[in-house]
Amino acid sequence: MSRGPGSVERAIVDAVRREPDNAFTTEDLCRIVYRRSKRPQKKHRVSVLRAMRNAIERDPNMALYRGWGLPGELVAIYHRYNPHSLGMAHLKCELPYRYPSYPLLDLAEALRQQEDDRSAREQKLRHLMRPGGSYGRYLEADGQWTKAVERACFERDCDPEMLAAWNAEQEIARAAWLAEFVALRARAQGSERKEEPEFHDEQLGLL
Repeated sequence: MSRGPGSVERAIVDAVRREPDNAFTTEDLCRIVYRRSKRPQKKHRVSVLRAMRNAIERDPNMALYRGWGLPGELVAIYHRYNPHSLGMAHLKCELPYRYPSYPLLDLAEALRQQEDDRSAREQKLRHLMRPGGSYGRYLEADGQWTKAVERACFERDCDPEMLAAWNAEQEIARAAWLAEFVALRARAQGSERKEEPEFHDEQLGLL
C-alpha cells in the first residue's frame, strides 16, 4: 500500500496551488517549509527536492524546471499549464536569485526579512515580465513561454492533429530564424572583410 504525501509535500502543493502564477525554487520552499531555520541546510534541500519530485508524480499539473543557476537554485516547481508560472521558474533558475542569510538577527526578525526579501525579488521578476519589459515578449501570443504551454496542453489533451500542426509551425519558425541568423552572420563577415586594409603593390614594395 503506497503512502500518501508527507507534510513537506503537502506544504509544497499548497504553495503552488495558492500562487498559480508563481514558481518555487528549492530555496523558496525551504524558507516556507522550514520557517524556523535562518539558513536552509543541505538536509533541508534534499528533503524538499525529494518532495518536489513526489509532488509532480502525483499531480500532472505540476512540473520541474531545471536551470543553470547557483547551488540550491537550479530546480523550481511550477504550474505546467500556466505561462506566467513557467516564466517565473525560468527567471528564478536562470537569473541570479539568491537569498541572503541573516545570522545576526533574532528568529522573528530573520523570518520577517526573509519574507520581505522574497516578495521584493519576485516583484522585480514580475516587472521584467510585464508588457514592454525585458521578458514580456515571451508571454505574447507567439512568445516562447506561451508556445511551450500550448504544446503541453496539446500533449495533455492527446490532440495529435493540433500537436502535429504546432510542431510544423515551430519547424517553419525555426527555419526562418536559422535563415535570418545565417544572413546576419554573412553580412557581419562581409563587413569585416571590407574593413580590412587594402595594400597596393607600391605599399608592399613589389614595384
